[in-house]
Amino acid sequence: MSGQKCYLYISEFGDVIPVKIGDSSLETLQTCVEGWVGVVTGRLGGMDVDLWVNEEGLFRHDFAVNPIASIICGQTIVGPVVVARSDSEGRTVGFTDAMVERIAVTDELSIYPFDRTADQIVASRKAFIESQETAV
Repeated sequence: MSGQKCYLYISEFGDVIPVKIGDSSLETLQTCVEGWVGVVTGRLGGMDVDLWVNEEGLFRHDFAVNPIASIICGQTIVGPVVVARSDSEGRTVGFTDAMVERIAVTDELSIYPFDRTADQIVASRKAFIESQETAV
């Protein structure tokens, strides 16, 4: 993983992937969660974190319960989420490499050892879902 700050994408299938979001734009967050975003709070790696979720996720038939995200925030979350932090002024900020390592150790999460872009993550998720649908 590079020295730049990153966010964590958590799929409902248990994948935890560092993702580069750049300026943490609303559009990029919406791409990652596949729709309008809402935020819930939780704790991860001993830190307060924000989980950016699809605010209409409970109405989506193609979203499953996200067990990792649900544990982090203590409520049922469905679909993919993006985990970030907030600074003292309320701006969304990412994690450093050291923070990601602490999260992996403290919360015993297997985090993919490579960065992905938002578009790569969404394409991978859609390909996985399509492969599952054709397998049935």
